Amino acid sequence: MKTFLKWTATAAAATLLLATLVPSASAAPDEGGALGREKDWTAPAKRAQELLKQTIGDDLPNHPYCQRPLERLELMINASDFIWPSTLTILGKTVQVDINNIDLKTGPYTDPSRKLWWRSGMWLAWRAAVFAENGQGPEAQLAARALLKAISLNPEPAPATDPPAAPDGTSLKPSDVGWDYGTVYRRSQALLCLSASLPIAEITPAIRSHARVLTDPARYPGPPNRPVHNHGLLINLHLLDLADALNDPSYRETALTRMATDFPQVFSEAGVSHESSSHYHGVNYLGWTDAMFALQNIGR
Repeated sequence: MKTFLKWTATAAAATLLLATLVPSASAAPDEGGALGREKDWTAPAKRAQELLKQTIGDDLPNHPYCQRPLERLELMINASDFIWPSTLTILGKTVQVDINNIDLKTGPYTDPSRKLWWRSGMWLAWRAAVFAENGQGPEAQLAARALLKAISLNPEPAPATDPPAAPDGTSLKPSDVGWDYGTVYRRSQALLCLSASLPIAEITPAIRSHARVLTDPARYPGPPNRPVHNHGLLINLHLLDLADALNDPSYRETALTRMATDFPQVFSEAGVSHESSSHYHGVNYLGWTDAMFALQNIGR
């Protein structure tokens, strides 16, 4: 990452990006190709894809929504691999899983990082997409529906702003049951990836249940309740995908409104990121450059 950090954000780039965020008529969906075309990928994303191939081989899906995590800041470099039908490795730790009995709330991992990727379900969504692309329809649908079943068995606690009580009477945070915004964002990406294997109508109810979390102002990692953060940008870029996939412009407008509010608060007048550290200066520079490409691709 260090070799790609840019230590100043130019006024010209900032002016151009801010101009793209001025509200205007919604662009029509383009069947899944609106974001992250290969010619617009940032250099780190290309490097990340090569690293993934070195780590888990060339067995990666080509569907646009399955590739999307490779094009975003976090890049999905989690060294995970699922060997059908039962061997899962996340961050170097291998376990045996039964896809007919997946528990996203608990699961086989206890540390936060592996638990996050387990709960995302992307490891199974990717496998389903690869099956579909290889002409293995029955396996693709089996894997995809196993993930949908697991998600249905761990619905969002209601109400979302009042976490459920544990059996011993203590309060549980959304993160305790896999419904914090970070997990929901990644699992929503996995659900979109399932469109490589299943009709979009079949996965739409689950997608919308996750979108409710990502559009909830009380849970948004950004203004007005919290300072601007790169996590908010990642969620907003994903909302552009949701708008495209579901032909729902409300997600697009939410993302654009947020980004228009957030962007002026990301960098100081001198062009330095306000977030955390010099490392996150580079993260934000690359992230908002990615946002500029995304918005140009939808005609903003």
